Amino acid sequence: MKKIFLSIALLCAASWVAPTVATAQNLVPIPLKMASAQGQPLVWQNVGQINCPDELANEKAHLLRILADRAGVTTLNDNGTAQITLSIDTSLSDDEAYTLSIDENGVNIAGKTAAGVFYGIMTMEQLMIDDNASARCIETNPITIEDAPRTHVRELMVDPCRIFVPYERLKEIVPEMARYKLNSIHLHLVDDQAWRIEIKKYPQLIEKSTSRVGMDDMLIPISGYYTQEQMKDFVKYCAQYHVMVVPEIEMPGHEVAAIHAFPELTCGGKQVPIRTTCGVSNELLCPGNEFTYEFLGNVFRELADVFPCKYVHLGGDEAGNPALDCWTTCEKDKKLKKELGITTTDRSENWKLQKYMFDRIIDTLRTKYDKVPMFWYETDFKEI
Repeated sequence: MKKIFLSIALLCAASWVAPTVATAQNLVPIPLKMASAQGQPLVWQNVGQINCPDELANEKAHLLRILADRAGVTTLNDNGTAQITLSIDTSLSDDEAYTLSIDENGVNIAGKTAAGVFYGIMTMEQLMIDDNASARCIETNPITIEDAPRTHVRELMVDPCRIFVPYERLKEIVPEMARYKLNSIHLHLVDDQAWRIEIKKYPQLIEKSTSRVGMDDMLIPISGYYTQEQMKDFVKYCAQYHVMVVPEIEMPGHEVAAIHAFPELTCGGKQVPIRTTCGVSNELLCPGNEFTYEFLGNVFRELADVFPCKYVHLGGDEAGNPALDCWTTCEKDKKLKKELGITTTDRSENWKLQKYMFDRIIDTLRTKYDKVPMFWYETDFKEI
């Protein structure tokens, strides 16, 4: 994404650009409605006033940054006649909807919420990037736009488990996401190769499971994790860009890093090394072990205080490939199957143990923390 932005920026070679002419191809995503208007272009250096209620102070800060970056407007023109107005319009149909109009007299951006206003500003910024691109946008032709999202979760997943993404680098991703109206960053914090989030009750996760040797064709050793304070700061930073942060804690598979720190989480309490290859591990959390639920309950209790987003991702993928064989021979899981009325002795109904695990964790998340669980598609239990 950043490469796309940099490629656009590198095209900005001249010191002057003709008025920008907007087409659907200029804007990502394409607005629902857009029409060129008659009249003279807006000269950005002619902006003399910004009208904005206090509740849109965050959006005004983004607007001022864009005026400086794109048009070289670092101070308003005392003699300027053009005005930029940001406002709330509750009559709009969607919380993220906005209207945008540009003419020689200025810019009007209205959103149903602050998020809608913010997305209108992001569209305005794209309109300031000309096909012939210049380091400075001088003027922009008149245009009117009405827009609203087609989908309400527009997400980018970041996987710091295989290759750790340093905290400051992680923050750099967010403005590029927002520029294209993505509103959710999904942090894949747990996998076979590492555990990347501090859990204060379980310091062993950081001590034992945040470093690994080089893996596959990536032979550089990788280590690192995020503190809870960093993630709280990250949540606040993302909120400035109207991006929510969705944490993912995998289960019952892709949990080798946790099992490495706490062998009792898996069937038989085996010592398992951190995985240094990709693919799917046979090692799963044990659904018949009460410590599994104690561990996950404590993890989600701490994360609920760090991530206020209503969503939490529980993974659920690739536990059946290779499929659940360890649950067939584990004495604790045999006992659980009997308690659940599962009569088969092979692996054919072991998926019901996975459903049992999810039912318990989902109940905790919903009743204690008012969270909405998310899964990978292959977790296809109709009863969930």
